[in-house]
Amino acid sequence: LQDRQASICLDGKLSSCKPVHNGVPQGSPVSGILSAFYSTGLIEYMQGRREARQEHVREREGNPTFIAPTLFLYVDDGRITVHSDDLKLNTRELGNAFGVVREWFNGAGLQPDLDKCELMHHTWRRRDPSFEEMEQDDSLAMTYYNAQNQLVRLRPLRVVRWLGIFFDSKLTFRAHVDKACGKARKAAMALRMLGNTVRGLHQGHMRRLYIACIRPILIYASAVWWMQMAWQVQQLSRVQNLCLRLICAVFKTSPIYALEIEAAIPPISKVLD
Repeated sequence: LQDRQASICLDGKLSSCKPVHNGVPQGSPVSGILSAFYSTGLIEYMQGRREARQEHVREREGNPTFIAPTLFLYVDDGRITVHSDDLKLNTRELGNAFGVVREWFNGAGLQPDLDKCELMHHTWRRRDPSFEEMEQDDSLAMTYYNAQNQLVRLRPLRVVRWLGIFFDSKLTFRAHVDKACGKARKAAMALRMLGNTVRGLHQGHMRRLYIACIRPILIYASAVWWMQMAWQVQQLSRVQNLCLRLICAVFKTSPIYALEIEAAIPPISKVLD
């Protein structure tokens, strides 16, 4: 990007244009597009070597279940996944793929944020080691050298946050629902400060705030984690029921189905479905 200028508007007063020499501004709508163009070379490079690597490892290890590393990128958030029935093989191949990505980054004048690198093993087999055993097993930890040329051992985590979703090793998404409910409950407490039975916001405005600000916290990325499980409905409904009582200004013993009709807010399970 060349010959760019920017101005600042504050209290209705617009400053004169000044030349901009740094990168794309934070939050710019063009940043995602430019990032996709910039990272296309890395994605194509990883895809180009994927098939050959997969055949090579399958023949070497005698493991037909192995699926070579796949790279996913969303702007500056990336993820590398490897599939097979051998956790140790997955760990080795993840380390090799991460090394390839770092080499490409160095050639492009970039540097990954190594402090944000995280590792997780997904397995549902009972014969696999427990999470506590995985933490102590060096063969299930990925190693790399940091910027100071020091060896870093990246051990698996119980929960990993990626694009606002909390993933656990068995993909139950209990951690995500717990986090979402906790965050929404804090927002509901803020809603309580804005109005009560004596003064404050009108019930219609409180309903609008719930629909616009609190419910999106509960149902964020529901296409990923919503499985119509009873425990999910129970936890999410507790938060919505709290907000229904605040909106309608009723006692705790009031029936929820009547509040849903009064506030024109359907059950959270119906919204998610």
